[in-house]
Amino acid sequence: MTDNSAQAILAHLQNQLRAVQAINGTLRSSSTLAAVYPVVAEQLARAIRFDSLWIGVYEAENDVIRYDYGVDEGVVDDHMNRVALSDTLLSARIIRARQLQLIDALLADPIQQQLGRFGQTEHSSRAWMGAPMISGDEVQGVLAVMSYQPAVFGSADSELLMLVASQVALAVANRRLIERLRQMIVRISVPLIPVAEGILVLPLIGQIDGERANQIIEQTLGAVVARQTEHLLIDITGIDMVDTFTISQLLKIARTTALLGAHCYLVGMSPEAAQATTSLDIDLGSLQSYRDMQSALADLLRGRDVRGART
Repeated sequence: MTDNSAQAILAHLQNQLRAVQAINGTLRSSSTLAAVYPVVAEQLARAIRFDSLWIGVYEAENDVIRYDYGVDEGVVDDHMNRVALSDTLLSARIIRARQLQLIDALLADPIQQQLGRFGQTEHSSRAWMGAPMISGDEVQGVLAVMSYQPAVFGSADSELLMLVASQVALAVANRRLIERLRQMIVRISVPLIPVAEGILVLPLIGQIDGERANQIIEQTLGAVVARQTEHLLIDITGIDMVDTFTISQLLKIARTTALLGAHCYLVGMSPEAAQATTSLDIDLGSLQSYRDMQSALADLLRGRDVRGART
């Protein structure tokens, strides 16, 4: 081996190490995948010769792959999409086999006959390499690179792509976990309790801000439809403060549930809250109220006329 060859190999290894370190740093500091993907493409370009790169996230529950990021000859693709895995044969080959796939001469590969053109429309991709993004036992997606020249990817390139794919997979898995936790928190923070056929109780606790108000409305309306609710009892006993915003959101729930055929009632209006409502000149309109949950449920279960039960 000549000195020049040794220096070239050393320089290539250094570029690979820098790429991995830079991607690791971005993964630790970035809160969104959108910030990670461009860095992955930029750093891999320093260590692997490719013309195109794309990242697809696999949705196993629907057997769909969502192409979140693509770049072709330095131009970011703004038209990434979501397709059935069966319609994207190269990605399917990687995900099903859970192994890196390398095609040195794509035009000579039988799979080429089943593919549409991708990358720059005036060129044909010649070499292709894709790695599964695996975290634990789950395939999170695919990281792939392509070249308009044949046989350009070597073993060092495939090892680096697999390493980076595993890094990105961990980031995708973490984001998915965070999203699942967020959804769980939303469900917990909006505890809708069915107490009898057609009767749903929504106990509200703490402070109601804009984000939580939207979550409450969305979850409540979904539950009203799913459970064919006739009566919705909103228990505000545990709300920290009854102000104009809170009352406006309660009225919004009442109006919307009415459009869905359900009657809405307010439960637990304290003397302080009633006084605050009056001082703020808030008109509760037709929103009927009960002093406590016991009397509300007793009234509804007996089938009495709730219009005469205002407090």
